[in-house]
Amino acid sequence: MANTSMVWFSLLNLDDRVALLAEPGMPLPRSLADNLRRMDPSYVVGEAVWTANHTGNAAEQLLPSLQGVLATYRELLLKWWKTLSADDQSVFIEHRDEAVPAQYLPIAQNAVGGALVGNVAGEPIDMEQPFSISPIARVFLEWKARERNS
Repeated sequence: MANTSMVWFSLLNLDDRVALLAEPGMPLPRSLADNLRRMDPSYVVGEAVWTANHTGNAAEQLLPSLQGVLATYRELLLKWWKTLSADDQSVFIEHRDEAVPAQYLPIAQNAVGGALVGNVAGEPIDMEQPFSISPIARVFLEWKARERNS
């Protein structure tokens, strides 16, 4: 599920990527909204909320189409996650920022974005070499690690 429109997402800091993947429709903190607006003003939409004394309080959110892309990634990764044993989940969490042991490659290839292996195009994948996971899966695993630690 390669999507070149996800470049904006990769430019955000890890905390913001984790928060948006966990809840794509969340109200955006001011700093994140400003950062997104600098990338492209259309990435942020606001909705005015009026109180009894008629003062407006804008709740800004990510553009609905971008929310949809993140929600799709999120749902596919959650579906993959639920297929893993607790032990396999732990291995992926432990290796989210480093090479994953080679024996987990078949499992990782079922995740969104799959596994990133260091082979030259056209050559067979070396099933004996450690690998890294896709960037979107890495953000997902960081989210799951934070959930475990909270």
